[in-house]
Amino acid sequence: MSGLTQPRTARHNSCDRNTRLPYSGFLAAILLATTVSCGGNSSSSASPVAPSSPSLTGNWTGTSTTVDGASSSVTMQLTASNSSVTGSWTSATSNNETFSGLITGTVSGGSSVTLELETTDQTLCPYTVTATFNDATLEGAWVTHSCTTTSSGSLSMTRQ
Repeated sequence: MSGLTQPRTARHNSCDRNTRLPYSGFLAAILLATTVSCGGNSSSSASPVAPSSPSLTGNWTGTSTTVDGASSSVTMQLTASNSSVTGSWTSATSNNETFSGLITGTVSGGSSVTLELETTDQTLCPYTVTATFNDATLEGAWVTHSCTTTSSGSLSMTRQ
């Protein structure tokens, strides 16, 4: 019973420093060998994998809204390769007017894109869309250019 109330003395605390030194040297040698063997040749170690960027390739549908509040439905078929984007687009207004054309563009920063939408009707103004995107949505603003008057608005699309 008296053993339960007495403090225990750890055996290694009573060892003298000279007897512990060879063991600490041995431990240091093992750690060094492990570090050297793990460092090794870079061709045998795995490289970290960068997260993949979202892709614009696919069919997109959504709404374009002018600053005046008028809206139209928009569809885009896009193909992205590296930082280049190509495709086609169609827009239908509430007045049953349909517009279409070709798309060229550039992806930057992994999730930002600038698209140039040319119209098949050369009397209409082309559009520049500046947007951000992920695997499911494309959101941004557009402005007409190369015209005597400009128009602008927003674009909100989802991948189909």
